[in-house]
Amino acid sequence: MQQDGTQEAIEQVAASKSNGRNKCMLILLGLSLVITVVMAIATGQSIPDRPFGISGFIGEQLGFALGLFLLSLLFFALVRRKRKDNVPTAGLGTGIVCMLIWSYFIYVGATSP
Repeated sequence: MQQDGTQEAIEQVAASKSNGRNKCMLILLGLSLVITVVMAIATGQSIPDRPFGISGFIGEQLGFALGLFLLSLLFFALVRRKRKDNVPTAGLGTGIVCMLIWSYFIYVGATSP
């Protein structure tokens, strides 16, 4: 009977780690989409007036969001891999900070003369 309780406890820990990781990844994805919209508004981007201009604009924005997400996910994964604690949000702060720093550099590069 004791072995069954131990096995259930191990499964619960594994499930909570997986849920925490998935929630953190969704937070990073959502934040990258929000930052992409804010950056498009802040830099004054508009949809080009040419054939299929909107598809190019949407593709550019999705590419920017994907780049931000992958960059933050890389640092999130590195921190999560190095920390051996059972903290479900390990690495989330690092991913968010890297995303914000990268966005700032892109904003400064886009608005400088």
